[in-house]
Amino acid sequence: MSELDDLRARVLLLEQENQTLKAPRRRPMARSIVAAIVLALAVLMAPIAAMGTWARLQLVDSDRFVATFAPLADDPDVQDFVSAQVSTAIHEQIDLDAVVGEVFD
Repeated sequence: MSELDDLRARVLLLEQENQTLKAPRRRPMARSIVAAIVLALAVLMAPIAAMGTWARLQLVDSDRFVATFAPLADDPDVQDFVSAQVSTAIHEQIDLDAVVGEVFD
């Protein structure tokens, strides 16, 4: 083969390679699906993470918790509600007639 034939063969090879590179490549569909799922999870979990961080800051820091809920202890309505709940729980758990009957027997 002559040098000219070698160059023509090389040009033909390069043109075929160029055509191959120009053809649109198809991305794998699985990658797109996985990316969409991960993005959806991130969007759904972001508010949960923000709420968890806020709750941790409010509840774990005892000084902040006391500062937030201390005024409730002075409210008479809250005091009545708590005392009613405690009384109901005690009456449900303890048989007062049996306890009083044992004391007087």
